[in-house]
Amino acid sequence: MWVTAIIVIIVLIAMGMRIVQQYERGVVFRLGRVVGEKGAGLRLIIPLVDQLRKVNMRIITLAINTMSARGQDPEVYRNTTPLMMVSESTDPSVVELSTGSTLLG
Repeated sequence: MWVTAIIVIIVLIAMGMRIVQQYERGVVFRLGRVVGEKGAGLRLIIPLVDQLRKVNMRIITLAINTMSARGQDPEVYRNTTPLMMVSESTDPSVVELSTGSTLLG
């Protein structure tokens, strides 16, 4: 009897353990609502009730296709501009944006 209870408690604790990396923040959802934000480290959540979604806080740089322009002279000007995205917030809208498979389609 006691052995079964101890095993169940150990399994529930193992199910609730999450690791948040240093460059990530964890947003805790309890039954679909935002409860709070967790920093880096080993975090415990309530299994089957809480959900921890990780938000990448690193700078993401995407290369955009080269754009060409022709002036009055026969020279062609080429421009390659990187696009930088920085996530500074852990709002639910940012969580939805940052967990999408592609940000620019």
